[in-house]
Amino acid sequence: MLYKQLLSIITLVVSTKNTDGYSTLLRGGSTTSKNTSHSHPALSSMAGSWDATTNGISTSILGPFTHANDKWLTITKADNDGNIYLKHDIMDQLMRVQNEQMQYCFAYERGPQGAKTAPFQLMPPGYDGNDASTTVDFCWRGPRLPTHKADCTGCECAHWQLKLGTDGKTMKSIFWMSYPVIHMEVELTKTDTIVSTEEVVDGWQCKFENRTGTPKSKDLIHHGNDCPYLKFQSKKVAESSSSSLPDTDKPAKKFCLSVSSRDIVHDAQLEYTVPHVPCMPCNVSFTFSVLTDEDDYVALGFRGSVYSYSDWNDETAKANRTDGGYPDYLGMATSPNWESIYGPQPINGHIALGYVNKGKGYLREMEATHYVGPPSDIQDEEPLLKDTSVEYADGRTVIHFTAEMFAGQTGEDIDWNPSAPFSTTMARLRIMWATGSIHGDGIAASVGFHDSARAISPLGFPGYNEPRHCEKEDTNTKSYLSVA
Repeated sequence: MLYKQLLSIITLVVSTKNTDGYSTLLRGGSTTSKNTSHSHPALSSMAGSWDATTNGISTSILGPFTHANDKWLTITKADNDGNIYLKHDIMDQLMRVQNEQMQYCFAYERGPQGAKTAPFQLMPPGYDGNDASTTVDFCWRGPRLPTHKADCTGCECAHWQLKLGTDGKTMKSIFWMSYPVIHMEVELTKTDTIVSTEEVVDGWQCKFENRTGTPKSKDLIHHGNDCPYLKFQSKKVAESSSSSLPDTDKPAKKFCLSVSSRDIVHDAQLEYTVPHVPCMPCNVSFTFSVLTDEDDYVALGFRGSVYSYSDWNDETAKANRTDGGYPDYLGMATSPNWESIYGPQPINGHIALGYVNKGKGYLREMEATHYVGPPSDIQDEEPLLKDTSVEYADGRTVIHFTAEMFAGQTGEDIDWNPSAPFSTTMARLRIMWATGSIHGDGIAASVGFHDSARAISPLGFPGYNEPRHCEKEDTNTKSYLSVA
């Protein structure tokens, strides 16, 4: 995570399926062709290194990357067997293309704990009316995963498109999962560097497989403890967490973090205070702020827990394949079957949206009921968000609220930034944030589209949310923090 309608020949390929949902025309058999050319003219012309244009990354599921002006994508020439490799260097992703197949391989140096593989297919030149000389499309080559949109197949589930500019030196890379949600979009500029296949592959055994999940152990490699995935992990400098209060001195504990920390334009900041441990549940206080214009809204939503892009096991796959699992995982709504490990999480599905309009602050408790589209006010139920307030100060729209939730059993469990990724309740908590314009006045103002100024991420996703020091509270002002 699409909208594409297949040409008649592609419809034949995708609809000719066996019982596990994979195209029979893409299954099994030898893939060795002893061919140094490739059937897709645009892909062959893309060989080389591609840098992210300064301020060129307009959209990411983890938030805008407004300063990613580094090497982004490397594409090899076809080798003797017709293989072309594409590598996202900073994301530890290798894609192998041969004939109609593409295999996605992730973090093979990390071992079975983090490595993943997934099947895609190379669509024929001119797919969906695109220019065959400039555009390459890769689409999902398997049955729907639990985190794909309900009822999707093929390109509707996941779709990566590379499109050359008219000069052949620029390119747009865009990935939908699941359409119309943009997972990543970046503008690239070609360099003169040609990298060898050996250097790009770097010993990875990226084999074609008709499944999603952990690669076979024998295909993985290990380079000591130099794990590329962990290069993204938050640095623990001078302290093990972002808490401003020690466990032993006070019952309440406050955590402060920069959200989507690679986005320097919006500088989203989150603070939360847990009044006591255990918090099962308790009233947790939140402050969220974003650099905005004075009449813009900011929104913070709660989306359940983290889930990997993995398939069901054999016992549950058939019953859930069409619309089970978490079909809203990458969309706006929150799938109704999300529960914390302790039971139902009260805050799941709630959105706090606030703005200042004509000198007055408004905080609205909202929900998203569709995969994409504007949120709506929650009606006819007791508000979950308490002690709400909104202000505009120092170029930031700031919202404050308190909500009941399960935050954890122990002092470690309430920490979003543990030493092991996703090992605590708050590290696994997924939030989404957005900012945009409002239209109209007062509490009934309509909410405008956020465009690329949005993100969905677990709090503990390595390297994307970063700890920051909590500012000391002014004892001469009224505290907005609520203590149960």
